Amino acid sequence: FRKTVRLDPNHAEALEYLGYLGRGKADDADLASIDRALEHNAHAGQLGEAAIWYGKARVLEQKTDFEKALDAYDRGAAIMRSLATSNLDAMEAYVGRLKTSFTPAFFERHKKLAYSNKLPIFIIGVPRSGTTLVETALAAHPQVSSAGESTVLRLATLPYKSFEPSDLENIDAEIASGANPWAELGVAMKKGYADRAGRGRRVTEKNLGHHFLLGAVRLIAAGAAVIYCRRDPAATAWSCYKTRFSSGNEWSYDFDSIVRYQEIYSDLMKHWQETLPGNPILEVRYEDLVSRPEDVIPEILAHAGLKFEPRCLSPHEAQLPVMTASMAEVRQPIHTASISGWRRYESQLVGRHPVFTAA
Repeated sequence: FRKTVRLDPNHAEALEYLGYLGRGKADDADLASIDRALEHNAHAGQLGEAAIWYGKARVLEQKTDFEKALDAYDRGAAIMRSLATSNLDAMEAYVGRLKTSFTPAFFERHKKLAYSNKLPIFIIGVPRSGTTLVETALAAHPQVSSAGESTVLRLATLPYKSFEPSDLENIDAEIASGANPWAELGVAMKKGYADRAGRGRRVTEKNLGHHFLLGAVRLIAAGAAVIYCRRDPAATAWSCYKTRFSSGNEWSYDFDSIVRYQEIYSDLMKHWQETLPGNPILEVRYEDLVSRPEDVIPEILAHAGLKFEPRCLSPHEAQLPVMTASMAEVRQPIHTASISGWRRYESQLVGRHPVFTAA
C-alpha cells in the first residue's frame, strides 16, 4: 500500500488500508501521506474522500489520539451518509409483513411439504456481532466448508423473490395444483452448496440478508442449524459506525439509524425464535464467545450436530478465506480486546446517543 501511495499519492483505497491493516504499524509518514491527499481533495465529497478519512481515523486510533480519530470517523461517516439510500421505514414494514405471514399456523399447514437438509449451518447477526468469528471456528472443523456470504440461497429462492404475501400466494397456488415448491427450492439450494463445498459436506453460510429468509429456510432446509450472534448494543453501534463497508449497510453511518436497525433486526429474530418449529436457533453472545471460547465453541458445534474438534478453538491458525470487514481481527487468536473498545471514546460518545449512556 505504501508503494501504491508513492506511485499515486491520491489512491484512496491504499490510503484507507494503511490504517485498516496497519495493526500498530502505521506511522507518522503514513499519516502525512493521508493528510496530503486530503489537502489535495481529489475525491471531494465522494467515496474516495470518505475512505481516506476512515484510513486517517484508524491511524490516529493506533496512535491513541482518540479525539482526532473520532473527528476523522465523523468526517468519513458524513460523506457516506450523504451518498446513502437506506430506507429503514421500508425495512420495518417488510419485517411486519413477514411476521404476519410466517405464523405457527402457516408452518403447521406446510410442515408435511418441508424438505429435510441438515447440511447447511446458517450464521445470523447484525454486522460486527461476531458472525465471522463463529464462521471461522466452524469452518476449522474438518467436516465443514465455508460458503462465506454466498448467493446460493438467494438464487435458489429466486422464483419467490422475498417471500412477500403475494409470493406466498403463488406457492399456495402451486401446492394446490399438486406441486411441492418447498422441495424444489430445497433441492436447488442443496445442489448449489454441493457445487461450492462438495456433495454431502457441511457448509457455513453467513450472508447478512438471510435473517429475512429464515421462515423459508425452515421449509427448504428442515433441520438446518441457525447460529444467532448477538453483541452489546453500544459495542455493536460503535463497531458499525467506525467501519466503512464496501457495499450495503447504508444505515451504519449515524447512531440513530444503527440503533434502529438493531431494534428491527432483534424484533424479527424474536419472532423467528418464537415461531420456527423446533426453534433451530442457538443464540451466542459475542462477549461469552471471546471470554469463554472453550465453553461456547463446543456448544456451537453440538448445536450444529458436529463433534468437538480442538482446532475450532484456534480458527486463526486455519487461515481460511475471509472477505469481510473482520478479516484483520480473525487472523489473531481469539481475544477480548474488542469487547469494550468503544469505551476509549466513552467521554465523547455518551452524550451522543442513549445507547452509550445506557451501557
